[in-house]
Amino acid sequence: MKNIQKDLAIRIQEEYRLGEINAQSKAAEILDRCPVQLRPNVYEWTEGRPLSDIFIEKYSIPMILSIWRSNDFLGALDVITELFQGDVDKAERQIWRMRR
Repeated sequence: MKNIQKDLAIRIQEEYRLGEINAQSKAAEILDRCPVQLRPNVYEWTEGRPLSDIFIEKYSIPMILSIWRSNDFLGALDVITELFQGDVDKAERQIWRMRR
């Protein structure tokens, strides 16, 4: 079985230009904080596959990325995690503020 944390850290290094230690720390934080329902998106992104629409409230990571016209997966994951944790107003402000 592949080591998802290691693979995730490598992808973070590549996409966000973080150093190895910072990328490993970010990967551990993501896997610790990420809701179980969103884990498939983390695996898909790590492997470079298309992201599935997994809805929290009325949003999914691909939808947020489309609204932002961006490929900031980690930013979208943070926002949708806030939605999952119940801070809907704050998360929606972040989703739509990025559109401007």
